[in-house]
Amino acid sequence: MTSLTEPAVTPPASPVSRVVGWNAGAAMVTWLLSISAILLSSVGAQLGWTAWFYLQRGALPTQADLTTSHSLTLTLVLSTFAAHAITLLWCWQLIRRTSPTEFARRWVWTGAVRSGPAGTDSL
Repeated sequence: MTSLTEPAVTPPASPVSRVVGWNAGAAMVTWLLSISAILLSSVGAQLGWTAWFYLQRGALPTQADLTTSHSLTLTLVLSTFAAHAITLLWCWQLIRRTSPTEFARRWVWTGAVRSGPAGTDSL
């Protein structure tokens, strides 16, 4: 306890805190986003393919049409690639926002991350 005649000591102002690195919550949200993107993109691709099939032939596809269609298989594979691209973009943004330094400037196109002076790579 300080007396009334002593000046009050104020603690130094702390810099704005920033979340650094991954944590369990970010990992769980990323995993859920990945699973959701894969499921929703495949459902959307199947619905789109079914609508295309109906417009082409005037009837809904049969079980045989679904199991032997090469165009449906290609559509589902492409939708999976789209879902993975969404997940990678999410991860890129998450790393950019939680990195203590500018992530894009640290990345060297050879795949190594700079840790010291120019020309030295950590890998």
